[in-house]
Amino acid sequence: MKKVIILLVFLVSKVVAFACGDQEKVAIDYQSTEAHVVEKVGVDYESIELFVKEHSADYNKLMVRFEKADTTLSYEDILILYYGFVYTEKYQPMGSASDKLQYSELVKKGKYKKALKLKMKELSSQPVSLSTLYECISLALHLKNSSKFLDPLCFRYLAIANIIKSSGDGTANDRGFCVNWVADEFGFIDYLFKGKALVKNQSIVSGNNGSVCDMLKLELQTEEGSFEDVPVYFDITEYFKKVNDLFSFMEGNGNYDWNLKP
Repeated sequence: MKKVIILLVFLVSKVVAFACGDQEKVAIDYQSTEAHVVEKVGVDYESIELFVKEHSADYNKLMVRFEKADTTLSYEDILILYYGFVYTEKYQPMGSASDKLQYSELVKKGKYKKALKLKMKELSSQPVSLSTLYECISLALHLKNSSKFLDPLCFRYLAIANIIKSSGDGTANDRGFCVNWVADEFGFIDYLFKGKALVKNQSIVSGNNGSVCDMLKLELQTEEGSFEDVPVYFDITEYFKKVNDLFSFMEGNGNYDWNLKP
C-alpha cells in the first residue's frame, strides 16, 4: 500500500506539471485526479470500429503521436486510440503467461531495470494498456535518471485514465467504466481512489443492456478513517468478445459457455 501511495503522489505532481504546460491545446482535464471531472460521454464502439478499419493509416499516425506523448492530441483522439485498439491485429486480451512469470521473478529479486525493460517491450506491443503504463511508472521510480521515461509515461497514463473515467460512473452493471483489459481495472482503481481502496473480490456479471461487466467489491477508506464496502462495475464487453473468440477457437466449436451471473 505504501508503494501505491508514493506512486499516486508522484502522479498528482505530474498532473500539476502538465497543467502548467501547453495545456490549452489539450481537451483532457489534467488538473484534478478527483473522480468524474470529465463529462460522461459513453463509448460509441460501432463508430470507433468503423474508423479503425476504414482509416487504419490515420489511426496508426495517431498512435505514433501518442507514443511520443504528443500533448496536442485531443480528447477524441485518445478516446479512439484506447477503445479502437481492440479492433487492431496487435490487441492481445490475455498477454503472455511466461512474460508475467519472468516479470514477477525480476521484481521479487529487485532487478527493476530488467523488469522495466521487459515491461517496456510489452508496452511497445500494447501501447494503450493502462496497467502496463502503471507498472512501467512504478518501476521507473526505483531507478536513477529515469525522467526520460517518466514524463511521457505519466502523460499517457493520465490521458487514458481520464478517458476511462469519462466512459461511465461504475455505479451499476449498465453504467460500468469501459476498459480494454481486466488488468486495467486495478490501475484505474488506484488512480480513482488515490490508493485508499482494497479489492476484496471480483465477479463477472451480465449487464441490463446486454453487456458483460466485472464487478469489483472494494473496501474503501472514508475521510473519517472508517471503512465501507463499495461495488464498482467495469464494462468488459469488447474484451470478453475477444476472449470468447479465443476460447471458441481453442474449443473448436461455437461460443464458449461462461455461465454469467445476472
